[in-house]
Amino acid sequence: MPFPLPTLVAMTMKLKEVSLGLVELAFPDSRPIVKDQYRSAVCVDETTHANTIMWSHLFKACVSLLRQLYGRDLRRSYCPDGHWISQQVTMSLAMDRPSDATLRRRSRLRQHYRPFHFEPAFTREELEEGPPPSTKEVRTLTILKEIPFVVAFQERVIVFQSLVLKDKVNHHSTARTFLHGPAISIIVRRNYLYEDAFDKLSPENEPELQLAMRVQLVNTMGLDEAGVDGGGVFREFLSELLKTAFDPNRGFFRLTKDNLLYPNPHVHLLHQNFLNHYYFIGRMLGKALYENLLVELPLAEFFMSKVIGRHSDVDMHHLASLDPVMYRNLLYLKNYEGDVTELGLDFTVVHDELGETKVDELKPNGSNIPVTSANRIEYIHLVADYKLNKQIKMQCSAFKQGLANVVSLEW
Repeated sequence: MPFPLPTLVAMTMKLKEVSLGLVELAFPDSRPIVKDQYRSAVCVDETTHANTIMWSHLFKACVSLLRQLYGRDLRRSYCPDGHWISQQVTMSLAMDRPSDATLRRRSRLRQHYRPFHFEPAFTREELEEGPPPSTKEVRTLTILKEIPFVVAFQERVIVFQSLVLKDKVNHHSTARTFLHGPAISIIVRRNYLYEDAFDKLSPENEPELQLAMRVQLVNTMGLDEAGVDGGGVFREFLSELLKTAFDPNRGFFRLTKDNLLYPNPHVHLLHQNFLNHYYFIGRMLGKALYENLLVELPLAEFFMSKVIGRHSDVDMHHLASLDPVMYRNLLYLKNYEGDVTELGLDFTVVHDELGETKVDELKPNGSNIPVTSANRIEYIHLVADYKLNKQIKMQCSAFKQGLANVVSLEW
């Protein structure tokens, strides 16, 4: 029997508080003052290996459940506005944001600062980058990594922009003036925006897309358009390029019934080197994020989860954002009280490829395996996995790699 929604809302609030409390216990001050029942979790000289494992497991379990409940709220909202935001964390971030050195080292911090392990060890090279981060900084980074949704979106944007700014300095794109610093310069024809950009901004031609970019547009008559690119032409170019790349008529993306974009499962029929294109489009979106450029791209929720989520695969509950009719049919099958074999299903899926009907097996010999009451749950999950993951696995992987080429997915 599922929990009533009011109970579920109260449960998420308590679980959020417990998770935040565990972060404080996981990374204590050097000489913490805690109650006796917590001392075994935070004092090295009194903590046994078994207790460390126990507290670490509790932390992981709470965070995992909290993420699942938050994901459920994203798909079908059941919590009031502002429910997930912690005012305490927001105030801490606003007053004491992580230093640039700490932000740059956040990927390395994970191997040094594990919950309830209190003896981090740094190499000489790492210590030369600066002093170890403070307890507040480590707690903040842990929250941003494990349960970022308790921090207000605008606060997370500020942290992201700080990371980008530091990275720009490292790439010399803000260390000098826009017109005189190292930059990428390209000439593109307005009528062939995508084709020219795909060629000239390939990884082979421009491996460092983090550099500043200057664009010269050529009109339909073959003449250079007037004006010097001080940043405005580039932003116009990138905005139009992304609109063109995500246009369903180009074939790389399709629209759900709610007019949301996701990778075309049958793109291989239209473009032979489609993986290179998804990698390129991912890079261009990464460049837009890197340059703080706002673009309107109505991406499907399940696709966004695959790109920025911890796992590339998503479960059947995301199917509602791709195909709500199929999702309802699978739920009907799950709750069907009659003889499932009467439905005449087997472990195959039928789809259309440019007017030609194709049949794919969900498991070996699936066409000869009927769906029964005993195996229908397996069938439901295999259908959802096929639609959400297997059909677009390569497309999403290439897109994600392209995005990560410009902006770190850790950010």
